[in-house]
Amino acid sequence: MSFPDFLNNDRFSKYAEIIKMRYLADEDFRMLCDDYAISKIKIEKYEGRLMEDSSIKQEYEHLASELENDILRYLNKLTDKRI
Repeated sequence: MSFPDFLNNDRFSKYAEIIKMRYLADEDFRMLCDDYAISKIKIEKYEGRLMEDSSIKQEYEHLASELENDILRYLNKLTDKRI
């Protein structure tokens, strides 16, 4: 998977450069980011769908939120080490 566009958002904006560097250099971080991107794609897929699909969409929204927080925790630890 190429660098996910979903990482270019407000929550990650202050980490833009470090995200790009870590995405290329750290396989675990890349997998975390790719999982996040996939969950965001799934959310878009289920937007506006019928009620039976809304629970699936909610699951992906929850997953995306958890992954987003994991990415931020990773980045915060990484930047704390640099200080």
